[in-house]
Amino acid sequence: MRQPRLSASSIVLAAVLLASSALPGHAQPGYGMDLPSLTGDPLDTGALNVGFNNLAVTMQIRTFLLSNPAFVQAVQADAEKRQQLIDEARAELQARGEEVIANGQASTRYALQGEASVEPDVRKLFGQRGETTPLVPVDLPAFRKYATLRGLAQDDVADAAAITTAICYEIYTGQVDSVHDRALADMRQRASEDLLADPIFQGMSDHDRQVVYGMLGVWTVAAAVDYAEFTNRLAQPAGDLLGTTRESLQRLRATCGTLLQQSLGVAPESIHITPNGLSLDG
Repeated sequence: MRQPRLSASSIVLAAVLLASSALPGHAQPGYGMDLPSLTGDPLDTGALNVGFNNLAVTMQIRTFLLSNPAFVQAVQADAEKRQQLIDEARAELQARGEEVIANGQASTRYALQGEASVEPDVRKLFGQRGETTPLVPVDLPAFRKYATLRGLAQDDVADAAAITTAICYEIYTGQVDSVHDRALADMRQRASEDLLADPIFQGMSDHDRQVVYGMLGVWTVAAAVDYAEFTNRLAQPAGDLLGTTRESLQRLRATCGTLLQQSLGVAPESIHITPNGLSLDG
C-alpha cells in the first residue's frame, strides 16, 4: 500500500521554500529550521537563513509574483490586500492546472529556456545570499551534469525533486552514494505522480517550472558541498574547537530530515534504501 503524502504539492514546494523567509507554525516538529551556509563555511553565520515551511502559496509569491514590483509594493503596504492577491494568484493557477489535468495534458516537464532568462528569479529565491554568492551560476550546471550521469532529464521537475530527495537522504543518514538507480527511480516515480495530480504545479508556466528546477539544483549542490566540507573538518584533529562545524552539520541534517518528511510523508528514520529500491515504514 502506498504511503500518504502531506500534500501533492509538497514533493518539490518544500524544497523551494528552503530559501524563503520564516513563517511560524508550519515546520514539522522535531526537525531544525536552519539552512546550511551557501558559502560552505559554518562560521559564516550571516549565511544561515532561517526558514522552512510547506506553504505552496508562499512559493507562488516567490516564483510567480515576486518579480512584479507592483505586487511587492502592494503586499508591503496592506497585509489584507496581500492575502487577497495571494488567494487570487493561487486560484488562477489552480483553475489553469485543473483544466490542464482534465484535458489530459499534465506533465512534469517544461520547455527549457536559456539559463540567463531564469537566473534572476532563482537568485531572488535565496534573498541576499543569492545576490552575493557565485553559487547560483556555478551550482546549476553541476546539478545538470549529475542529472545526466544518473540518467535523468534536465527539463523535468520530477527528476530534480528525485535528486534533491536522494541527496537529502544521503546527508541525513550519512550514507554517501547509497541511493542506487532503483531507489532513485522510485523517488522519481513518486515525485512524478504527485506533480501530475497537483493543479497548482500544473498551472505553472514553463518559466516558473524552470525556476523551481533551478532552485532545487542550486540548493542541492550547496547542501552537498556543505556536507563534504563539514565532515572533512570534523575528520581533522582539533578541527572543531568551538563546536560550530558539528552544529552546522546537525542543522543541515535536520533540514534534510524535514524535507524528507515533507516529500515522502513519513518520518525520515522510516525511510530506507534496500536492494529492491525505496522502502517506507508506517
